[in-house]
Amino acid sequence: MQVIQKIKAKLNNSPRRVILDTRKKCSNNSTCRIINNRTGDTHRGTPKMFCVSKNFGGKCVAGPVLSLLLPVALGTICLSYSAYAEIGSSSVDFSLAVDATPTLELVLASDNLTTSTNSLDMEIKPNIDGTPVFSYSDLDVTVATSNATGYYLTMNTTRADGALATTANDTLATLSGTSNDYTCTIATASSCGFTTNRWGYKLAQDDATAYQPVPGSTGSKIDEIYTTTNGVTSNIRMGVKVNSSLTAGNYSTTMSFAATAHPTTYAVYYNAGAANTSVSSLPVTQSGAMNNAATTTVQLSSTVPTWSGHTFNKWCLGTVTSTEYADDTCSGTEYNAGDEIVFSMDDIVTVTLTAMWNINTYTATIKTATGISQVTLNGTSCNTTTGCDVTGLIYGKSYSLSATVSTGYTFTSWETTTGRVASSSSISTQFIVGAGNATIIPSASLDSYTITITNSNTSSSVSSLTISYGGSATVTVTPDSNYYLSDVSCPSGYTCSGYNTGASYTDAQTVTITNNNTTSGGELAFTGIISMINVGDMQNLASSSCTTTAALATDNRDSQVYTIQRLADGNCWMMTNLNLGATDLTTDLTSANTNLSSTVSAATFNGWKKSSGTATYTAAEYIPLTASNTQNGLDTDPTSGTAYGTLYNYCAASAGTICTTSNSSNASSDLCPAGWRLPTGNTGGEFATLYANASYNTLAKMRASVANGGAAFALAGIFANRTPENQGSHGYYWSSTRFNNADIYYLYLYTSYINPSDHANLNLGFSIRCILDNRTIADVTYLQDVTPKIGENTAIGTTATLKDNRDNQDYVVKKLDDGRVWMITNLNLGATTLSTDLTSSNTNLSDTIAASTFNGWKKSSGTQTNYSGEFIPVSGTDSTSGTAYGTLYNYCAASAGTICAYSNDSNASYDLCPAGWRLPTGGSNSEFATLYANASYNTYAKMRASVANGGAAFALAGAFLNSTPSNPGNSSSYWSSTKSGSYTMYSLHLYLKTSNVDPSYELNNYFGLSIRCTLKAS
Repeated sequence: MQVIQKIKAKLNNSPRRVILDTRKKCSNNSTCRIINNRTGDTHRGTPKMFCVSKNFGGKCVAGPVLSLLLPVALGTICLSYSAYAEIGSSSVDFSLAVDATPTLELVLASDNLTTSTNSLDMEIKPNIDGTPVFSYSDLDVTVATSNATGYYLTMNTTRADGALATTANDTLATLSGTSNDYTCTIATASSCGFTTNRWGYKLAQDDATAYQPVPGSTGSKIDEIYTTTNGVTSNIRMGVKVNSSLTAGNYSTTMSFAATAHPTTYAVYYNAGAANTSVSSLPVTQSGAMNNAATTTVQLSSTVPTWSGHTFNKWCLGTVTSTEYADDTCSGTEYNAGDEIVFSMDDIVTVTLTAMWNINTYTATIKTATGISQVTLNGTSCNTTTGCDVTGLIYGKSYSLSATVSTGYTFTSWETTTGRVASSSSISTQFIVGAGNATIIPSASLDSYTITITNSNTSSSVSSLTISYGGSATVTVTPDSNYYLSDVSCPSGYTCSGYNTGASYTDAQTVTITNNNTTSGGELAFTGIISMINVGDMQNLASSSCTTTAALATDNRDSQVYTIQRLADGNCWMMTNLNLGATDLTTDLTSANTNLSSTVSAATFNGWKKSSGTATYTAAEYIPLTASNTQNGLDTDPTSGTAYGTLYNYCAASAGTICTTSNSSNASSDLCPAGWRLPTGNTGGEFATLYANASYNTLAKMRASVANGGAAFALAGIFANRTPENQGSHGYYWSSTRFNNADIYYLYLYTSYINPSDHANLNLGFSIRCILDNRTIADVTYLQDVTPKIGENTAIGTTATLKDNRDNQDYVVKKLDDGRVWMITNLNLGATTLSTDLTSSNTNLSDTIAASTFNGWKKSSGTQTNYSGEFIPVSGTDSTSGTAYGTLYNYCAASAGTICAYSNDSNASYDLCPAGWRLPTGGSNSEFATLYANASYNTYAKMRASVANGGAAFALAGAFLNSTPSNPGNSSSYWSSTKSGSYTMYSLHLYLKTSNVDPSYELNNYFGLSIRCTLKAS
């Protein structure tokens, strides 16, 4: 039997029992030999020859001993040899060095012979019954290095599939396929699950390691060794399990081992640390060869990594401790970017540097915001009218954030330029700091409230309004037919303005409702009262305007509207409690609008309003009553239907004139409108007279509403300590009459009692009801308001200056000695371009004359006519009378366009005089004649004398025929309303040259003459 281990050739002989044994292992630079080994077999032999591959000269050396020196060089070493043994040899002993390529031959027999490997000590002893047999053998491979610290060991076989084969190319199956079990060990050699007819290898040092399939010709790296010591041995275990029933034969393959040396390398790895995958610009791994040097210096990367919200500090070779919201710390060696690190041959040549991070802090700027009064961030409060900065905020950390919203606003949202808020819509939330300084902007929206509209005998343009906090809205309200707007009930916290209750029938009015810092809605109620006409201003109201039918009048000081009525006692009373001061005045109190002689400024009066403390009599005080400050929570007496109004101490009630206890006079001044006054007190006073009347002689009648025929006195209560009380149970009304130095008479009403002559101290706060006073010329402002207001009590010689409300020119009027009231100034309507139409309400006519029509009558050229109105203003003043010349009018103009033809035989019913005034009558028995006949004016000089000198002050204004006035200063004529012929009218004529006065002077209608108006008879 011939046993062969080779690379390139093999010999096959008939099977013989051969025992092969490895007796010696070859080490580096040693002599390897093969010797005989007798085992008791009858056939013995010695190797005939060993041959070495051509790498070593191609020599064949005769046995029995082969001695070779096996050097190992850097790189791959390939050593091939062949051994030839003659039949009968009993043992072959060889050693294998690095990169040797052994040949494994398996001899299988069916004649109960034992087959073993010669080089791997693998012995297979077939079982008699032919069951599979497992065997293994160890192979030691030693590698020596000179300038490297490690190598790769690679194994491959000559067959691509790594199989054992006979010379006939019959093969045993390789360790491949499915369901392979390669976990055989020595202990389980005979019964292990190693698949039959397969073989493999594993590192013998780890007996438990599963076998790996023997590789094909592509090779497989089976071991990797790093060391600084030469001569490290790798032990490889080869295992095979064969079925002894296979066909007998020689099965072999050639295995090659290669060792690839490599130099020691270093590697520097960079770890992001806490930044993990969020890092940017992390340096790449640095690596290289140490080239067998004792030390190698490596410069670390100068690249600085970045991480949002953090700043790179250093590299740590060791353990980095990261604490939330704090800077990292290092247990080990710290390196800056770009530092040098030194490696030595004996060091671990792979290091990992971990980044250390410092956490950043930032500043948050709080911006200003409308509707946000304050923002608090991390306990720092910021006034948002100016804004502020909050510093030292740590990246990523959450801080408390809240806003304080101003009254009337609702928080809307947070906005941030950097970082974020946990909830953008919550007024209290968390601010999470971002990577950068942040701007935090809160926002709020202005609140809006719904006001519902209710109407009684009125209609409004809307059913509801939406009003923002502090804002205003308007609504148009129209009373029903034959109704007046009598009341506007404003919601609490709101003010309503711009309207005039009772202006005229069915007048539409715009009401402005303003949200005065309220935080809720409410109801705006409009009420209309039938048959309540507005008779104008309270100030100097005509006596005839106050009738037994209730009416409305407006106080022009604050535009409040009051109900007035002439009661059964014959006096005209305010049926509503005075409420002056309920809103701050903007108009001064003067003798023109208030029953006083000296002016009280609006600011002074507003300062009298009180809210706390003890009442006094030495200073004026008043308290308006509203539902919020009354004892019964109402602002209107439910029985009388009268608003409680305002309470005044006596110093205020007397307009600041009676403020001491040393004054024994009755009140001649008070807060009533001009033309009105406080009623008299005591048993014979006007309060007592009213109560004595059968229509009001019970408490129920005095308190009954206007609609029920009562006097409508409200139980408005009192104030003594500036706190209103007794509303709904007591009523107190000041009179103008003194009881003594300390007390004033007043009307007292209780729930079951009434006293019209009670008296009380000046310091108490009572209600006021005013009564209409007698009229004089001086009480009125406009010429148009005079006619019904001048009664029999107007004294002769009473003089006043009044305005014409058509063009606001002033005229002097006087009650002359003839008993009539005359304008002592020539009419001058037309001296300026008129912008107001002439109507029956401002002019003594019935049909309207448009302002443009009247302006067109002004004459500048041409000849006279009586077919159309003409007038020419004349400049200058009469030197004797001191009266301005005024304007000259032909009769068509003087009669307001009604007498403009020759054939007109009527007297003038209408003229250009203000409403309530007219042209005097002319002729021998006329008003002109009566005036001139009076002893005070019966001469030319007296008729022309000035008002100051007791005269009638007629001016010599001249006349016009064509377009130019003639004879001013020499003569004048004044139109009357009386016709003297078909185209002539009587006039009053004065002529300087003869000092003549003719009250029955006839002139043609086309002449332009002066006009003096006289008050219509009441």
